[in-house]
Amino acid sequence: MDELLAFCKEHEIELDVKNFGKIIDEIFKRFVEDNLIQPTFVIDYPKEISPLAKSKPENPQLVERFEIFIGG
Repeated sequence: MDELLAFCKEHEIELDVKNFGKIIDEIFKRFVEDNLIQPTFVIDYPKEISPLAKSKPENPQLVERFEIFIGG
């Protein structure tokens, strides 16, 4: 978590709530989403941003959710 907060500070990412899921989501939106050109499945979302999705048995901090991105 400290590394994520340091990354956010270095890249001037302001966060209202400091939890793992929100930080990962904000980093994804700023640095990844617009660069996904070809159809791409993004899987294994943090539980904090999808609390109603089924938890992964091997890692309960992640959920079995996916989204497909095409051209950002």
